[in-house]
Amino acid sequence: MLDRRRINGLLLATQLPMHRLIADAVHLIVCIDRINGIRRVTQIVSVRGHDGHAYQLQSET
Repeated sequence: MLDRRRINGLLLATQLPMHRLIADAVHLIVCIDRINGIRRVTQIVSVRGHDGHAYQLQSET
């Protein structure tokens, strides 16, 4: 059974643009490359939000 918070979240999701919901849900992007057969973290990016045109990102590395 759906609770009130879940219903409110679903209603909110239909009113907000999807890119804003994604920006609110995703906090970090971690890029991993295989270098000489070993996986290495090559970049960490913070997702700061969405301004209506583009995601606002900040490099953490």
